[in-house]
Amino acid sequence: MTNVLGVDGALYQAYYVAGTLAGPMSQTKKLGFLNGEASIAVTQNSANAYCAGARSIDATITCHQIMLGNWVDPRRHVQGTNQLLAAGCDHIVSVTGSYLPGERVAELYHDTGQRIYSVGFADDFRVKVGASVVSSAVFYWDAPYIEIVGSYLAGNQLGGVLFSAMNTGGVDVAPPSDIVPPALLPGFEA
Repeated sequence: MTNVLGVDGALYQAYYVAGTLAGPMSQTKKLGFLNGEASIAVTQNSANAYCAGARSIDATITCHQIMLGNWVDPRRHVQGTNQLLAAGCDHIVSVTGSYLPGERVAELYHDTGQRIYSVGFADDFRVKVGASVVSSAVFYWDAPYIEIVGSYLAGNQLGGVLFSAMNTGGVDVAPPSDIVPPALLPGFEA
């Protein structure tokens, strides 16, 4: 169809960068990745990139993934988070349709003083979840939509998929939160 256009983004690029922050912050050397669905593009590429970013700093990092098979079941999101925490993961990424995994980490961070952290998905989780968020892989929808409207106004037919990335401004890493040690910030550009 020439009048339908999908928009997607290369979140895996931002997750690689977030992994470079998580790796040196991890005390257990175990990172957790909670996947809503077993989609190659959204979750597995992002999980692999996050782990690769962490391992680029510390090769001893291990990564644990849980596939929930569901984007929107809050009970399963919290159960999956608890499983990753029980496995010793001290950084949790949740690629699901809710803030609940990040909120669970924040609850333990604040109530027990545990040094556990989360990394947000698609939105800057610092706003909703708070201080236990290291950073977030973020979609910036304005960049691709500006490109789409400009192309349409120029008389071009639209169709297919517009894939946005960090170099086009459609995907980025949210600025690191205050819990990230200052020594990790030089060279990090959000």
